[in-house]
Amino acid sequence: MQTALLLLPEILLIALGYGLRRKTGWADAFWDGLERLIYYVLFPALLFVSILRTPFSLSAAGPAILITCGSLLLAMLIAWLALPLLRAPRRQWSSGFQCAFRFNSFIAFALVQRLYGDAGTALVALLIGVGVPLVNLASVVALMSQSSIAWHRELLRNPLVLATAGGLACNLIGLQLPEPVSVVLGRLGAAALALGLLSVGVSLFGTPDSGASNSSHANEPANGSAPTGFSRLSLAIWLTTIKLLILPAIAWFALRQAGIGGMTSAVVVLFCAMPTSSTAAILANRMGGDGAYVARLITLSTVAALISLPFWLSNLR
Repeated sequence: MQTALLLLPEILLIALGYGLRRKTGWADAFWDGLERLIYYVLFPALLFVSILRTPFSLSAAGPAILITCGSLLLAMLIAWLALPLLRAPRRQWSSGFQCAFRFNSFIAFALVQRLYGDAGTALVALLIGVGVPLVNLASVVALMSQSSIAWHRELLRNPLVLATAGGLACNLIGLQLPEPVSVVLGRLGAAALALGLLSVGVSLFGTPDSGASNSSHANEPANGSAPTGFSRLSLAIWLTTIKLLILPAIAWFALRQAGIGGMTSAVVVLFCAMPTSSTAAILANRMGGDGAYVARLITLSTVAALISLPFWLSNLR
């Protein structure tokens, strides 16, 4: 019960976002604009400032980064096994594949910042910065059969990748920002957490246009046959189990084998245990995938995380 209460502020903000989306008459354009503001301005500012302001050593953080990346790659491999083992529908698999390893940065940042302060915040910022290009590359490759979008363009213009690279570069050369610039970036970053968690709740109501681009494919055959309700459900369970249980378990085991404990171990495991990001549905829509199916996977992952995250918290503290 006590560990569940640690998540209460995040849960309340997510619930508020869901309530606002459900009960207000605000147009989809408003919520879409808010999401873009967070993604392109507020959260990059938070990443940049967090990495810039906190002293760290890449050599010290290296093992944590390697274990995180290795765990993500193993999760991708297990998610791929759904194709031969479950005979998952190709269209739903290529769209939902990312839900086995993609992470919600807003929840990760808010929770780690509150539990572990500046040191934890800097580490999770690094993990997000390294993880974003890796998970985006894997997600885009899986969806490439549905789209002609170039994966390298997606990565090179990703604001989170750019903010992380900029923060690292400025930290390593010892750059000090002018006070007015530092204050502005700090305030933008502070706004990112609350609004980011609200946007998580908004996404639970339904990603805008999540089904609009997919109506023409609703009865499209996959792997030689139309996708059945059972195949969709078994794939959803497979991917969600990987994301919330198997991926953090892999990281936890690797950290123990490497003799890494304390705050570093806790941050890595919590990062791996995060539910799927709402941007997964947006990417699926942009690349011609089944965005409606991914939106349901995101909802399942976020709701199930209310049970799995207290479990991991109770075993890390």
